[in-house]
Amino acid sequence: MEDVKYELKKFIVNQHEFKELVTEEGKLYKVQIGAFKSRENAQKLSRKAKSAGFAVHIDYS
Repeated sequence: MEDVKYELKKFIVNQHEFKELVTEEGKLYKVQIGAFKSRENAQKLSRKAKSAGFAVHIDYS
């Protein structure tokens, strides 16, 4: 679990920094922060990302 927390911390940026990285209005770049065999683990990371202010989508393939 600590490794997941570490990886999440590496990807967290505040909203101001994110806005500075956008190069074109209307263009989005998506970033995946995890891939899990267990839906429960995906949901745990999802909750952490949401609490950090990120929009979250869980896709199953």
